[in-house]
Amino acid sequence: MKIERIEAMVVKAPVPGIETWQAASFAVPFKWAESTLVKVTTDDGTVGWGEVHAPVAPEVTKSIIDVLIAPALLGADPLDTAPLWDRMYALMRPRGHALGFMPEAMSGVDIALYDVKGKALGVPCYTLLGGLQQARVRTYASVLQWLEPSQLADVAARHRDAGFTAMKLKVGQGAAIDRQKVEAARGAVGTDLDLMADANCRYTVAEAVAMARVLEEHGFVWFEEPVPPEDVAGYRELRSKVDVAIAGGECECTHYRFGELLAQRTFDVIQPDICRAGGLTACHRIGVLASAHNVRVAPHVSIGAAIHIVASLHWAASERQAFIHEYPVFPNPLVDDLLDEGIDWRDGHLHVSDAPGLGMRVREDVVERYRVA
Repeated sequence: MKIERIEAMVVKAPVPGIETWQAASFAVPFKWAESTLVKVTTDDGTVGWGEVHAPVAPEVTKSIIDVLIAPALLGADPLDTAPLWDRMYALMRPRGHALGFMPEAMSGVDIALYDVKGKALGVPCYTLLGGLQQARVRTYASVLQWLEPSQLADVAARHRDAGFTAMKLKVGQGAAIDRQKVEAARGAVGTDLDLMADANCRYTVAEAVAMARVLEEHGFVWFEEPVPPEDVAGYRELRSKVDVAIAGGECECTHYRFGELLAQRTFDVIQPDICRAGGLTACHRIGVLASAHNVRVAPHVSIGAAIHIVASLHWAASERQAFIHEYPVFPNPLVDDLLDEGIDWRDGHLHVSDAPGLGMRVREDVVERYRVA
């Protein structure tokens, strides 16, 4: 079996109100649900699908795949997932491209190769990662937009009633309103929901310490990305001063970077994004490191397509340290319409398919409907 073709496709779909959503400080605002989808075809006709987490600029990752990665992998054996990952990583490693768009592009190709490999061998991807640790993974409702305190109270109650047992809300608008939001969410659901807070890097260490006290007072599970990801010393200082768990890592790429962060005890909970960190190969390696350091894993997903969630679920299903999984809760055609069978979410959990590969059937008519490049 040989790789015959690698296609990268940029897809964009409208999401009502997305232009009002807030990302990390100074980040380019969202305009669409958008992603780069990857289709790998072998010489015997086997097809595998992957996805790149590339909000705002998916065209960049498509170019990387078309110009750099595809020519390097054509004709290779798709079953050689680890050697091919190392080959992709080496392409631009000496030129300083070890983070960002390059590993994001690699992620989509790596996931597609695993889909091919699982189909060729007749086993699900979680088996390729070592076996099934959990057939279902607990999820939390991820509220990605900033809401007023009264809105948060209603949203928290609605997600509780829908079957979620946990929810994450956005903070970072200022001490006064952030406290009101925390109080409103907790007041609406009592102890029925576990709650988490995500600041998207908007605090200084001193501000984060003060906010952590508020979260501790209201029994929050974790405080996510309170300070910028580059401030590793700040994270360590924060962890030394507060009791609430500190979570982070969605911005990071590859097991090399996570190895450094884990060795420095930067986080209590790491949140690798499978479509950014390097795909299934890299995340499997990250999981081994997390286990060695006894750090919990909560996989990150965001504004993309359904393949992102499915691939991340296969990793979580095989990962002993994974205890909860993000689940964005907003209408998104790239999630809702892309797969024939949809995503199996029920009773507050994602349920992994035991079909070969990623266990999904991509609707190519939907891909073409939203394809822009």
